Amino acid sequence: MDKVRKIFLGILYAILVVLPCILLIVIKHVFLVGGVALAFFAYLGWFIFIRANHDDEL
Repeated sequence: MDKVRKIFLGILYAILVVLPCILLIVIKHVFLVGGVALAFFAYLGWFIFIRANHDDEL
């Protein structure tokens, strides 16, 4: 019984240590991809806005 409890606690401890690491990596990747996408769309929007303003002047 004690051996089973030790294995169970070991698995539980491993999950508690590994899970936050996985979550941290996933969140980091999501933020990185989101940030790149946001920067790209912001640049695209700014580029279109500038082009539209220049077209009005011409």
